[in-house]
Amino acid sequence: MRGGNSRDRVRTQLPPSHYHAGKSGSFGSGIVHRGMARRGDVLVLVAGVLLGSVIPFTQIVILPTNKQLLNPALDRRSAQAGQLLARWGALHAVRSVLSALALLLFLYLAVFTKCA
Repeated sequence: MRGGNSRDRVRTQLPPSHYHAGKSGSFGSGIVHRGMARRGDVLVLVAGVLLGSVIPFTQIVILPTNKQLLNPALDRRSAQAGQLLARWGALHAVRSVLSALALLLFLYLAVFTKCA
């Protein structure tokens, strides 16, 4: 490598970066303290979490119901099929509300906040 031993570079770089990380208490609190001090940034985080939560909700909660509905052994006219469809509809409504809340929050931020 150019410029000497890589271990020497690590030794010279580690103390300054360690000092900065230790100043804020931890890496996570440093991000929250410095990067999300403004209200708009926190709202962007909330909207992102709402929107991102749709994916695990679908994979963990809705997918088992989908698999039961797609089971070829399920009688489409049975009471169980009706219950599964009702459950799927309610779960889909939750997913839609999460997405709609995220959209409304993003629109609010786009219209009513100033860019820094």
